[in-house]
Amino acid sequence: MPTSDMGRRAADYLLAKLDKTPVPEKTELRATLVIRETTAPPPPAT
Repeated sequence: MPTSDMGRRAADYLLAKLDKTPVPEKTELRATLVIRETTAPPPPAT
């Protein structure tokens, strides 16, 4: 889901809450796990 759609949903939710309109308790978003080989070790502790 594009971030613009997530932002729109969040804004709609907040506006409904401010208007005291009932909103769903839970919203599920589709996600995809992308496994890449571009990770690095954590930086050394300071």
